[in-house]
Amino acid sequence: MIARLANLSLTEKTLGVLAAVLVSFLIVDNLVAQAWLHRLQELDRTIGLERSDLLYKRAALAQRPQVEGEFRGVRERLGVAGAPAVTTSELEQQVYELARRSGVAIKKVEPREPRTGDAYEEYSMDIGRFEGDEKSVLRFASELWGAPGMLRVTRLSLAPNGPHMVKGSMLITKLLLPGNMKSENAMPSEPVPAAP
Repeated sequence: MIARLANLSLTEKTLGVLAAVLVSFLIVDNLVAQAWLHRLQELDRTIGLERSDLLYKRAALAQRPQVEGEFRGVRERLGVAGAPAVTTSELEQQVYELARRSGVAIKKVEPREPRTGDAYEEYSMDIGRFEGDEKSVLRFASELWGAPGMLRVTRLSLAPNGPHMVKGSMLITKLLLPGNMKSENAMPSEPVPAAP
Protein backbone atom coordinates (compact mmCIF):
# COMPACT_ATOMS: atom_id res chain seq x y z
CA MET A 1 0.00 0.00 0.00
CA ILE A 2 2.88 2.35 0.75
CA ALA A 3 4.37 1.46 -2.63
CA ARG A 4 1.16 2.50 -4.33
CA LEU A 5 1.15 5.82 -2.47
CA ALA A 6 4.75 6.42 -3.52
CA ASN A 7 3.80 5.93 -7.16
CA LEU A 8 1.10 8.66 -7.02
CA SER A 9 1.76 11.96 -8.69
CA LEU A 10 2.13 15.16 -6.69
CA THR A 11 -1.38 16.27 -7.64
CA GLU A 12 -2.88 12.99 -6.51
CA LYS A 13 -0.94 13.14 -3.23
CA THR A 14 -2.14 16.72 -2.64
CA LEU A 15 -5.74 15.76 -3.38
CA GLY A 16 -5.41 12.75 -1.06
CA VAL A 17 -4.11 14.90 1.80
CA LEU A 18 -6.84 17.46 1.12
CA ALA A 19 -9.49 14.72 1.18
CA ALA A 20 -8.08 13.36 4.46
CA VAL A 21 -8.16 16.85 5.99
CA LEU A 22 -11.77 17.41 4.81
CA VAL A 23 -12.89 14.04 6.19
CA SER A 24 -11.21 14.81 9.53
CA PHE A 25 -12.99 18.22 9.57
CA LEU A 26 -16.33 16.47 8.95
CA ILE A 27 -15.64 14.01 11.75
CA VAL A 28 -14.66 16.80 14.15
CA ASP A 29 -17.73 18.81 13.08
CA ASN A 30 -20.13 15.90 13.69
CA LEU A 31 -18.59 14.68 16.91
CA VAL A 32 -17.29 17.81 18.64
CA ALA A 33 -18.60 20.99 17.07
CA GLN A 34 -22.28 19.92 16.97
CA ALA A 35 -22.16 18.90 20.64
CA TRP A 36 -20.62 22.27 21.51
CA LEU A 37 -23.18 24.09 19.39
CA HIS A 38 -26.08 22.32 21.15
CA ARG A 39 -24.52 23.11 24.53
CA LEU A 40 -24.10 26.79 23.60
CA GLN A 41 -27.73 26.99 22.41
CA GLU A 42 -28.87 25.45 25.69
CA LEU A 43 -26.77 27.96 27.63
CA ASP A 44 -28.26 30.82 25.58
CA ARG A 45 -31.79 29.65 26.46
CA THR A 46 -30.84 29.41 30.15
CA ILE A 47 -29.27 32.88 30.06
CA GLY A 48 -32.45 34.26 28.46
CA LEU A 49 -34.63 32.73 31.18
CA GLU A 50 -32.33 33.98 33.94
CA ARG A 51 -32.25 37.45 32.37
CA SER A 52 -36.06 37.68 32.29
CA ASP A 53 -36.22 36.36 35.88
CA LEU A 54 -33.67 38.98 36.94
CA LEU A 55 -35.64 41.78 35.23
CA TYR A 56 -38.83 40.63 36.96
CA LYS A 57 -37.14 40.56 40.37
CA ARG A 58 -35.56 43.98 39.81
CA ALA A 59 -39.00 45.38 38.97
CA ALA A 60 -40.38 43.82 42.16
CA LEU A 61 -37.52 45.32 44.19
CA ALA A 62 -38.15 48.74 42.65
CA GLN A 63 -41.67 48.61 44.13
CA ARG A 64 -40.44 47.73 47.61
CA PRO A 65 -40.53 51.29 49.06
CA GLN A 66 -44.10 51.74 47.85
CA VAL A 67 -45.16 48.35 49.23
CA GLU A 68 -43.47 49.05 52.57
CA GLY A 69 -45.29 52.39 52.79
CA GLU A 70 -48.63 50.75 52.09
CA PHE A 71 -47.85 48.01 54.60
CA ARG A 72 -47.09 50.61 57.29
CA GLY A 73 -50.52 52.11 56.60
CA VAL A 74 -52.15 48.70 56.93
CA ARG A 75 -50.25 48.00 60.14
CA GLU A 76 -51.42 51.32 61.58
CA ARG A 77 -55.03 50.59 60.54
CA LEU A 78 -55.12 47.00 61.77
CA GLY A 79 -52.80 47.05 64.73
CA VAL A 80 -50.59 44.27 65.99
CA ALA A 81 -51.83 41.42 68.16
CA GLY A 82 -50.33 40.86 71.56
CA ALA A 83 -50.87 37.86 73.79
CA PRO A 84 -54.22 36.22 72.93
CA ALA A 85 -55.71 36.77 76.40
CA VAL A 86 -54.70 40.44 76.43
CA THR A 87 -55.92 41.06 72.87
CA THR A 88 -59.25 39.32 73.59
CA SER A 89 -59.68 41.45 76.73
CA GLU A 90 -58.91 44.62 74.77
CA LEU A 91 -61.47 43.64 72.11
CA GLU A 92 -64.09 43.02 74.78
CA GLN A 93 -63.39 46.39 76.43
CA GLN A 94 -63.52 48.15 73.05
CA VAL A 95 -66.90 46.57 72.19
CA TYR A 96 -68.36 47.36 75.63
CA GLU A 97 -67.19 50.98 75.33
CA LEU A 98 -68.73 51.37 71.86
CA ALA A 99 -71.99 49.80 73.09
CA ARG A 100 -72.09 52.09 76.13
CA ARG A 101 -71.53 55.21 73.99
CA SER A 102 -74.23 54.07 71.54
CA GLY A 103 -76.81 53.23 74.20
CA VAL A 104 -76.88 49.47 73.55
CA ALA A 105 -77.05 47.08 76.50
CA ILE A 106 -74.98 43.92 76.06
CA LYS A 107 -76.41 41.05 78.10
CA LYS A 108 -74.29 38.03 77.09
CA VAL A 109 -70.76 37.90 75.61
CA GLU A 110 -68.63 34.91 74.72
CA PRO A 111 -65.12 35.44 73.29
CA ARG A 112 -63.96 32.86 70.77
CA GLU A 113 -60.52 31.40 70.21
CA PRO A 114 -58.43 33.50 67.80
CA ARG A 115 -57.87 32.13 64.31
CA THR A 116 -54.54 32.60 62.58
CA GLY A 117 -54.34 33.18 58.82
CA ASP A 118 -51.32 33.60 56.57
CA ALA A 119 -50.60 37.20 57.54
CA TYR A 120 -53.27 38.06 60.10
CA GLU A 121 -54.97 36.95 63.30
CA GLU A 122 -58.74 37.10 63.64
CA TYR A 123 -60.27 37.62 67.07
CA SER A 124 -64.01 37.03 67.47
CA MET A 125 -66.59 37.88 70.07
CA ASP A 126 -70.05 36.34 70.07
CA ILE A 127 -72.57 38.74 71.58
CA GLY A 128 -75.34 36.30 72.48
CA ARG A 129 -77.84 38.99 73.44
CA PHE A 130 -78.05 42.77 73.27
CA GLU A 131 -80.90 45.28 73.53
CA GLY A 132 -81.48 48.86 72.51
CA ASP A 133 -83.67 51.17 70.49
CA GLU A 134 -83.36 51.05 66.71
CA LYS A 135 -81.24 54.20 66.41
CA SER A 136 -78.85 53.03 69.12
CA VAL A 137 -78.31 49.68 67.42
CA LEU A 138 -77.64 51.40 64.08
CA ARG A 139 -75.24 53.82 65.79
CA PHE A 140 -73.50 50.86 67.46
CA ALA A 141 -73.05 49.10 64.10
CA SER A 142 -71.72 52.34 62.59
CA GLU A 143 -69.31 52.85 65.50
CA LEU A 144 -68.05 49.29 65.07
CA TRP A 145 -67.44 49.90 61.38
CA GLY A 146 -65.47 53.08 62.02
CA ALA A 147 -63.46 51.82 64.99
CA PRO A 148 -59.72 51.21 64.57
CA GLY A 149 -58.65 47.64 64.05
CA MET A 150 -61.19 46.64 61.41
CA LEU A 151 -64.01 45.61 63.71
CA ARG A 152 -66.68 43.95 61.59
CA VAL A 153 -70.11 42.49 62.28
CA THR A 154 -70.04 39.15 60.48
CA ARG A 155 -73.39 37.85 61.74
CA LEU A 156 -76.38 39.88 62.93
CA SER A 157 -79.77 38.71 64.11
CA LEU A 158 -82.45 41.22 65.16
CA ALA A 159 -85.96 40.83 66.58
CA PRO A 160 -88.52 43.37 67.85
CA ASN A 161 -88.60 43.93 71.59
CA GLY A 162 -91.37 46.46 72.07
CA PRO A 163 -92.08 49.77 70.32
CA HIS A 164 -88.93 51.04 68.57
CA MET A 165 -86.85 48.56 70.62
CA VAL A 166 -84.88 45.60 69.27
CA LYS A 167 -82.99 42.70 70.70
CA GLY A 168 -80.58 40.44 68.94
CA SER A 169 -77.24 38.75 68.69
CA MET A 170 -74.13 39.34 66.61
CA LEU A 171 -70.68 38.04 65.91
CA ILE A 172 -67.95 40.69 65.86
CA THR A 173 -64.51 40.03 64.39
CA LYS A 174 -61.31 42.04 64.53
CA LEU A 175 -58.31 41.52 62.26
CA LEU A 176 -54.81 42.13 63.59
CA LEU A 177 -51.33 41.51 62.29
CA PRO A 178 -49.41 38.76 64.11
CA GLY A 179 -47.41 39.81 67.16
CA ASN A 180 -44.08 39.15 65.41
CA MET A 181 -44.62 42.26 63.21
CA LYS A 182 -44.12 44.87 65.92
CA SER A 183 -40.94 46.38 64.49
CA GLU A 184 -41.14 49.34 62.13
CA ASN A 185 -39.95 47.47 59.03
CA ALA A 186 -41.42 44.05 59.75
CA MET A 187 -43.27 42.63 56.79
CA PRO A 188 -44.41 39.10 56.07
CA SER A 189 -41.34 37.34 54.71
CA GLU A 190 -42.38 35.90 51.39
CA PRO A 191 -39.87 35.00 48.70
CA VAL A 192 -40.12 37.04 45.52
CA PRO A 193 -42.10 34.88 43.10
CA ALA A 194 -40.50 33.71 39.88
CA ALA A 195 -41.40 35.45 36.65
CA PRO A 196 -44.60 34.14 35.08
